[in-house]
Amino acid sequence: MKTILIILSLILPFNSNINQKKAKSLQRFAPAKIDTSYQYAVNTIKKYEKYSKNEYNLFGDRYIGYGHLMLKTDTMTSLSEFQADSLIKVDLNYSLKMVKSCTNRIPVKRKMLLACFVFNCGIGRLKSSVLLSLINNHKPDSIIEKQYLGYVFANGEMIPKLKLRRIDEFKLWK
Repeated sequence: MKTILIILSLILPFNSNINQKKAKSLQRFAPAKIDTSYQYAVNTIKKYEKYSKNEYNLFGDRYIGYGHLMLKTDTMTSLSEFQADSLIKVDLNYSLKMVKSCTNRIPVKRKMLLACFVFNCGIGRLKSSVLLSLINNHKPDSIIEKQYLGYVFANGEMIPKLKLRRIDEFKLWK
């Protein structure tokens, strides 16, 4: 924290208690903003995935916890809620890493939105989407929102809960 305050004090004019207060407030603001969008993403995923202690099948894939897609190497058959909470964060971090690899410079909150999308639909779906092209070409938010809110189908059927989920997730964009 001292290092950050020193760097910020070099940027701000000297000889003032107000500058130290500004430096402290700037230091606290940035991480809180990131943490807030991250926690919002986790909470939104948990809201729509619901916790499942045991493994379950959906559309031919195996899942556990809060919508964790089980890999062939996964051997767990049940998870505590604490373990599922940890696993969702691992999955979200992985999704965020994938998003960073295929997006141009966009704010963290917007990357978090795309990480939610990847968590739900997969990185392949994002990479092949019109949505990613619109975002990387910096199209207007209204066009991006319309495109994002269109991802509400599963196995050819419109799913009302997916529509609600997309609306909640898109709050990260704004």
